[in-house]
Amino acid sequence: MEILNTIVSVIGWIVLFHFCFIVITVLKQRNNDLYSPEFIQPAPKEIKVEITKDGNQFYFWNQESGVFIAQGKDVEEIFDKCSKSYPNTKFYIPKEAAEKIGLNLTV
Repeated sequence: MEILNTIVSVIGWIVLFHFCFIVITVLKQRNNDLYSPEFIQPAPKEIKVEITKDGNQFYFWNQESGVFIAQGKDVEEIFDKCSKSYPNTKFYIPKEAAEKIGLNLTV
């Protein structure tokens, strides 16, 4: 009879351990799903640009670092290039920079 009690006790502990393992696995999976990168969209990066014109070409420069960003025949072409080269990034031209080269920007 004592052997039967021992066997039942061991089976009970195995079932309890297995149940706890399943609960922990499910909770960890739910936690990973909640914080998965596919659900969290990073905030777009914003870059203030300096715009220059030389002949019929416009040039975008990062106003903070002075790094060249893109060039094009018009501002729309440059923004198209920027959206492809710098995903999740917003570029904006300060009014003063646009006025400096005679560019009329309307929102």
